[in-house]
Amino acid sequence: MSKYFEWKSDYETGDSTVDEQHQYLFKLANSLLVTRASECKPIIMELYQYTRVHFVDEEKIMEELKYPALEDHKKLHINLILNLNNLSESYVESEESRDDLAAVFGNWIINHILNEDLRFANFVSTLEN
Repeated sequence: MSKYFEWKSDYETGDSTVDEQHQYLFKLANSLLVTRASECKPIIMELYQYTRVHFVDEEKIMEELKYPALEDHKKLHINLILNLNNLSESYVESEESRDDLAAVFGNWIINHILNEDLRFANFVSTLEN
């Protein structure tokens, strides 16, 4: 797979911690694409663990700001963790399997940022005005 996940300013939420974490998740997804499939297990584990840490951090911010859609957002996070569990359990050390995992995660995180995290960023901006 030659497609890389490129961070764009369109993905910025305005929270530097969240944005840095998102950028690191992009880096992990991209590292899957440039690592031999047989050597991807440690990256998959780091991706899984870092995603969980990021979700806890993000949800804490949302809770502090009393984000009304927090429970729905948490459900989306749980679903991704479940998907990552399933993908990592069924992972076969092949280029195709590696590319599938990177694509699922990379596309999910991009869509999640654009549709859900930026919705939260808009909510935060209304608090500031």
